[in-house]
Amino acid sequence: NIFGLNIYYDFRDTRNNFHISQLGFGGEILRDRFDCRFNFYLPLSNKKFLSSEIKDYSGGYELREEHFEGTLKSIFFEGGYWIEKTDLLSVYGAVGQYYLYKNKCTKGFGGNTRIKIEFKKYVSLEGRVSYDSRFNMRAQGIIALRFPLGEANIKKSKKPLYQNVHRDRKSTRLNSSHIPLSRMPSSA
Repeated sequence: NIFGLNIYYDFRDTRNNFHISQLGFGGEILRDRFDCRFNFYLPLSNKKFLSSEIKDYSGGYELREEHFEGTLKSIFFEGGYWIEKTDLLSVYGAVGQYYLYKNKCTKGFGGNTRIKIEFKKYVSLEGRVSYDSRFNMRAQGIIALRFPLGEANIKKSKKPLYQNVHRDRKSTRLNSSHIPLSRMPSSA
């Protein structure tokens, strides 16, 4: 059994020149066939105003549409299982649950699943699918090629010297809000 804790600091620039900073805290339990992970992401950046547009509607109503970019707090849990684990072929599957939160209007639960197939520990194919009410369905694929250095030393120890860390990236997304001007308080 392996128990681990981690702390991350992330910094990214978005295509709208918004600088995103966040802290990530996590823990994991790794066993021979089963593992589970828990991560919490805490944004350090505020939102950035991108644009505003006012639309007129009949009856004297207006709608002000504002676009912001920002980060979301999130909590992520995942459990995985090595379905097949041999020297030639390994198959891993995982399912998880996450919760995104910014304010009363921007929050929600989501779920994800992923499957990874490794060939002789040198080539891996992975597919991931997630769904939540904020971002709907997202799918991605990963192809990884490994070129180990010092393979002879790793084989002698019979235990891997590393373990991949899986982190959820949903905590950094675009945020839009629609505010009807006729309903806005006068202090806004």
